[in-house]
Amino acid sequence: MKHRPSLALCLALVDVNVPPQESDRQLLDFLVSCERPFVIVATKSDKLSANQLRNALQNLSREHSEARIVAFSAKTNAGQEELWREIRAATQPATDASLSTAAPLQ
Repeated sequence: MKHRPSLALCLALVDVNVPPQESDRQLLDFLVSCERPFVIVATKSDKLSANQLRNALQNLSREHSEARIVAFSAKTNAGQEELWREIRAATQPATDASLSTAAPLQ
């Protein structure tokens, strides 16, 4: 994983319902040390109230201030579009970024 140029983005899935786990910290520290781009996907965001979710995301952000965090729910699809934007942005060459909103060629 350290030397794979084709790896454009890592998605770290973290259950937002539980406090950050040591294994989560280890993975994120590893990604930072390898200088790998990553996004924390805070899963199961539908299980929390708006206040609880905001607090959980703030805690994640405090612990991993360098990370982009997307609150996500597979059940409600919340965060789906934002996550796809992150993936597309990471996989498109910088020169093609302006084309990301253009209609596909036929």
